[in-house]
Amino acid sequence: MTVRSVILGLVGVVVIGMITFFNDRILDQTHLIGNNLPVVVYGMLLVYLLVVATWLGRKALRGPEMAVALAVVLAACCVPGSSLLRTFTSALVQPHHYNRIKPGWRQEQVMQLVPDRMLADVSRDENRVLDGFRQGLRTGPRPISPRAVPWRDWLRTFAFWIPIVVTLWLAVLGLSLVLHRQWSRHEHLPYPIVAFTNSLFPEAGQRLSSVFRGRVFWIGFGLVFLVHMSGYAAEIFPDYVIPVRRQFNLQAFRQLATWLDHWQGRRLLSPILYFTVIGVAFLIPKDVSFSLGIGPYLYATAIGVLMSYGIQVETSAIGAGNYMAPTPKMFLLLGANLGLFAFILYSGRHHYGHVFGSALRGRADPGVRPYEAWGVRLFLAMSAVLVLQLCLAGIAWPFAVLYVAVMMILYVVMARLISEAGLFYMQPFVLPCAAAWGLFGVQVIGLRTLILMQLVSTILLVDPRESLIPFLMNNWKLLELQRVRIGRTAVFCAVALLLCLTVALPVSLYLQYDYGSDAQDGWADAHVPKFALDNATALKQQLKARGELETAMNPAGWSALSRIRIPPACGWALVVGLAGAVLLALARLRLPWWPLHPILLVTCATTPLVRTAPSFLLGWAAKAAVDRYGGPALVKRLRPLVFGLIAGEVFSAIVPSLIGAVYFLFTGETLTAFYVLPA
Repeated sequence: MTVRSVILGLVGVVVIGMITFFNDRILDQTHLIGNNLPVVVYGMLLVYLLVVATWLGRKALRGPEMAVALAVVLAACCVPGSSLLRTFTSALVQPHHYNRIKPGWRQEQVMQLVPDRMLADVSRDENRVLDGFRQGLRTGPRPISPRAVPWRDWLRTFAFWIPIVVTLWLAVLGLSLVLHRQWSRHEHLPYPIVAFTNSLFPEAGQRLSSVFRGRVFWIGFGLVFLVHMSGYAAEIFPDYVIPVRRQFNLQAFRQLATWLDHWQGRRLLSPILYFTVIGVAFLIPKDVSFSLGIGPYLYATAIGVLMSYGIQVETSAIGAGNYMAPTPKMFLLLGANLGLFAFILYSGRHHYGHVFGSALRGRADPGVRPYEAWGVRLFLAMSAVLVLQLCLAGIAWPFAVLYVAVMMILYVVMARLISEAGLFYMQPFVLPCAAAWGLFGVQVIGLRTLILMQLVSTILLVDPRESLIPFLMNNWKLLELQRVRIGRTAVFCAVALLLCLTVALPVSLYLQYDYGSDAQDGWADAHVPKFALDNATALKQQLKARGELETAMNPAGWSALSRIRIPPACGWALVVGLAGAVLLALARLRLPWWPLHPILLVTCATTPLVRTAPSFLLGWAAKAAVDRYGGPALVKRLRPLVFGLIAGEVFSAIVPSLIGAVYFLFTGETLTAFYVLPA
């Protein structure tokens, strides 16, 4: 680790904090982060290695220095995009707007269930704070002054939410340090994203990685780049360019598979090829890639069969339905996550017990690294602080503990998915508030506590496709390969998180008041802010009709546990998911020929896998064929080709953003959106 590597990493943090929101929301190009393979980071890494490092010669960064700079930047990638700032400010101010236009909200007085500090303050100047946010304060071609933004009206809610967000980040940072060595050294997980990244770094004494000196890499890179650039050129000049299509129409097969008319089966029959996913599938074990590829098709088939008997698994079992309501599908995924988490604990029980015991005794045993002991202490301390913060927000302590526990389980599973499967685009589609709602019911939890839990989920977990822990797990493995001290770099990763938040939050809020946020992002602006209070409205109406509102508003403590009534569909789905994941894990552990991995159940019902499953299947088929007819030696020789596919797609993703930014700079207009990777 050197000073210049840390400084370069922190400069990169500032840059992504300043440009990400502008690219994603104003230019509307491929999201610069978008998932756990951020194109802005890996694309610029390629530019540095191929252009800047060659020009600098001996003064260029060495492999360990690049690993440190990359780790610092990647840690901050959870801040400016979907994991936080894409929805953060909208969720804090847009409820005031919907309270004006939704009579049900006003009739049920649901805004009175929300503490004032949880939302932006519009009492002083509603037109400026709320309408200015939605429509923009700009009156001509010139940008507004930063002083025009009503910063003061946001300070109260920022003072409430930012400590909670930072506490969560620190807890996750500690958790990742505990998990790393067990998975890397003892279980030897493949870390495919790290394998790709490390292949780009020059070997000791070399200026350029050996992968760049081979023709096979450039064949893969060039083919993918030409495919994407033909598509981009066709978007801009549709009358002159014929694109190479990546999407295929297989809808005719619906006549043979009528069950695919349900759920998202039609999307499975309109596959889009993602070369990065194909490459990742080639780098992981065949049972993992096959499970990821076949899972959504099996789930769609099961959904079709169940719906033919009138059994619904996608709709809420309680009545108030949206993204945060309990459904049988959500409980299936919850059970699968619990099962995989139990298997993770079982596999590493000796190591985790040793690490936790050493940390709590206050002395490090010879087999425990100091950073692991400090990771345990940081994780436990920050988890306790997070529970306390939720209690002070108004959530009853048993449900605050449950909320944090479920959240940490989900993060462990997400870390496993990136480490073992390279699943850089994922969402658990499980929310602790919905799990508590389905398990205990609103009469036990209390309506106010339930709504507060949903508001917390709106900020922390509503769109976790760019969560912190997958970035950290890749960071620690890359640092290990480059023989860099993990503990010291972890400190700079924490600094990077705070620095990026300090830069990106005011920049994103300024852009929203300058250009206006209304209708720029339907998910962030029109859906997320309504979830919690739409549920509150529907619940109050249902409870009134049943004469149970008073009980739900004033739950009777532990005596209310007698009222627990788990919806049968949710209960059965939870059992199926849990038992299925455990059985798949045991079969894989005991039977060498077993073709399915428990990851199948964790991911099969999620939208990211629906979009990427065909590419996983294609990558699995390619590797199976090469392994069968060429053997492991040919699989190894083709790895540079696979790295070229990934590098070509990542580089292709930043080209439209660069062109769009230059075009906007000179014309003030945006080009047609062109998306390369799923985001």
